[in-house]
Amino acid sequence: MKSRTRCCSTRQLIFCIGSLFGAILLISLTSIAIAEGLSFGPIAWIRGAKDQPWPKVDRMELSLDLRNPPHFTAKGVLSLSGIEDERFTLLLNRSLEVEVATVDGAPVEVTHGPRLRSSYHREGRVVSFGLSEKPRGGAIRLELTWSGDGEDGTGTRDWRGILLLSPDEFRMSEQTVFYPQSVIDESGPGVVRAPGVVRVLAPSALEVFVPGKGEGPVGKGGDAREWTFEMIHPSVLSVMGGHFVRKEMGLPGAHLVSLLRKEHANLAEEMLSGARSALEFYESLYGSIEHGVLGIVEMDCLGSHSYNWTSQGVIVFDRGALHNGVPTDTIGHEVAHLWWGQEVSASGDGERFLTESLAEYSSWRFVESKLGESHARDMARDARRSYMDAVHKSNKDPALSVVTFSTKNYQTLAYKKGPLFLRYLEFQMGREAIDRGIRTYFDRHRRSQATLDDFVSCLDGGAQPVNAKSLLFEDGHGHFEIHGYDYDGSEGIARGRVVARECPSGIAGLIVSSVDLLLRSKSDSLAEKVFLQGGEGAFHIATSSEPELVVLDPDVFLPILEPRPISQGGARLVRTDPPNGSKGVPAGSTRVVLEFDRPLAPPNRLTGRELGKAIFDASRTTGCSSLKIRSVHLEEENRVVGHETSLQHPGEKYHIPAQVVLKVDVCITVD
Repeated sequence: MKSRTRCCSTRQLIFCIGSLFGAILLISLTSIAIAEGLSFGPIAWIRGAKDQPWPKVDRMELSLDLRNPPHFTAKGVLSLSGIEDERFTLLLNRSLEVEVATVDGAPVEVTHGPRLRSSYHREGRVVSFGLSEKPRGGAIRLELTWSGDGEDGTGTRDWRGILLLSPDEFRMSEQTVFYPQSVIDESGPGVVRAPGVVRVLAPSALEVFVPGKGEGPVGKGGDAREWTFEMIHPSVLSVMGGHFVRKEMGLPGAHLVSLLRKEHANLAEEMLSGARSALEFYESLYGSIEHGVLGIVEMDCLGSHSYNWTSQGVIVFDRGALHNGVPTDTIGHEVAHLWWGQEVSASGDGERFLTESLAEYSSWRFVESKLGESHARDMARDARRSYMDAVHKSNKDPALSVVTFSTKNYQTLAYKKGPLFLRYLEFQMGREAIDRGIRTYFDRHRRSQATLDDFVSCLDGGAQPVNAKSLLFEDGHGHFEIHGYDYDGSEGIARGRVVARECPSGIAGLIVSSVDLLLRSKSDSLAEKVFLQGGEGAFHIATSSEPELVVLDPDVFLPILEPRPISQGGARLVRTDPPNGSKGVPAGSTRVVLEFDRPLAPPNRLTGRELGKAIFDASRTTGCSSLKIRSVHLEEENRVVGHETSLQHPGEKYHIPAQVVLKVDVCITVD
């Protein structure tokens, strides 16, 4: 009996210790969560799930003092409405503190919440304001004074949300939350826009920009000037400043301003004309927006990689992006954000697709309009290679609907897979149809927030044959091959099957309803659609002459289709340089030349780099070090292939088999 009692006591003791440990762990985790602002929905959780809504900002009048970086002081008057209780909340940068808050001269209770751990508004925290009574009609005039220290430019972290106040430049934007803001949607990045006036007191040596109608600057004594900007239209503020050279261009309904460093001031005209071209192109494609004032500002990125971004009325270029002039694709991408992210904002699943992917696809279209089809095609092909390499290495290819800032390979998926998918829709639906669908999406949801379902519903019904929704909401991609190819010369018919195959990295395959074949012969080039069922489809194509190349068209749905050339006949090799089997080739960089008796089969739409991917495969004999191919390109009416290689170890033999079309081996030995 004693033994049994002792046993029960032991179990009870163990249970008590375990319960105590669990309670301590739970309390610790809860404390950490509260301290860090973690939650099931950060903003709603801090405020309470069913608290009063965020107030509407009807007008704002702000005065900012930036004379003593990194110290920041500000005063503001916010006209608010929609306040249903004695308490309401706003967002403010977590490095800033509200010092005084009054309504009609009466003090307002202020409570600063923890920092937000969120994909959006990450630089802010919730500030709660308590009134003595409910306001009549839900409207008040809130007067505030706030201050604090921003990043001083000496750190290594650099992002659009950082309040940066260094001696020679400062930048504050939407996610900086440098002034009290009201949230539109807690699941998205948008905040309430409002008209108003902003006055900025800054060192006199600096140029200042706010995307509004500007006046000044006016000297304020000592080493300071005051700038005044009026936002006639409801706006989200950005304030930029630095040692810039200012150049302006007036347009119908818009005013462009460039603020560039002295070393890049010669690019101002190119920058402004590029922005003007992009604005005009997107207006013709998608519809007009309220321009007002658009500033293009050069800033210094603290990290090792350049970062360019857009907010309402401002485009920021990292100076590292300007070393070789103004990049057409970058200015096209950033200007496109005035449509995708600004005029039409997004929330929920696929928010990154509806902003970054749409902007990048738009930039490809802009590049095509400015530089020609081949440039846009090269951008798409480079994107496909980068996308395929990234997802095959990680063995994960998530659906575009789930891609967020925290998704592995975020950059590749949002900026490459997304626009490639849109390019696929363009080829499948037709350019006119996809343009009509995107324009409908813009018209329906301008000046509001949209979802991925909203976008799909605007595709004019043409998306049904190409499974647009499943491709957006399902993981993975597909790989296809051509099987059983045959050409019947008596009937002039090319036959075969397109068959899905497993991904070499084990990534789930997508089911698509059709693929596109490209047939190339001496006399013509044909593009034919092959409809698939269960991942397989037969083709039966009439052609006037025997195809020299049959390939899954590399310009159609680049994420899925891999070019698999099939050659008929081939070309005869007539010369190699160095000669086949040569010795004495010096180690280092070597140029291999292959000359053939006629133009090669790959279509003109294949670049030299794509030719190398399609028909070359560098290999080596046993025991040899690897041979690195740097580039491949066609010369002299597509008869000569130039092949840049890197030979590292003398005395070793390298084989460069020119596969499929070429049917030869070129052997190089270095002494």
